[in-house]
Amino acid sequence: MDVLSKVVFEGLARLLQSQPGSDVTLDAGRLQAKGHVFALLTGHSLTLDLDADRARDLLARGIARPAEGPRVAHGRWVGIADAEDWPELASESRDFVAARAVGGQS
Repeated sequence: MDVLSKVVFEGLARLLQSQPGSDVTLDAGRLQAKGHVFALLTGHSLTLDLDADRARDLLARGIARPAEGPRVAHGRWVGIADAEDWPELASESRDFVAARAVGGQS
């Protein structure tokens, strides 16, 4: 992980935490909502947990790449290289994970 990516990631964390009603926490380089990880910095990319259909859409359009590592589950985890996409997609990931945490897997 390079210094610039880390600075951008930390700025993203502050942005998400500053939103009204935010429950976002930053713990050991991972962003969490309702106690569940939704984003982490992997090298130069932001790795996100998204709805499987949304993940496939981003992969098909070349916006994301398949995520690698222990967080790859159910085809939902993707890596986003372009930091300009991070705020919007991280917010989407936060909402997805927070809704799952509240509603369970239904």
